[in-house]
Amino acid sequence: MAFAQRSNTERPDYSVPHAGNDGISSLAWSPNANILISTNWDGGVRCWEVQEQGGQIQAIPKAQGT
Repeated sequence: MAFAQRSNTERPDYSVPHAGNDGISSLAWSPNANILISTNWDGGVRCWEVQEQGGQIQAIPKAQGT
């Protein structure tokens, strides 16, 4: 997981594991369930459960398909 902080006022960027082989075409976030879903230009769909522990963000792969 990569971490890049831009400034003190902006939230940091995070990378997720297994993001796909092509660019991301859309994202959906469910803050109530901490679930992130993406679709890719290669036709893939991926799902992660996002967790925070001790100030560290983790995206745990839960499902993927085409």
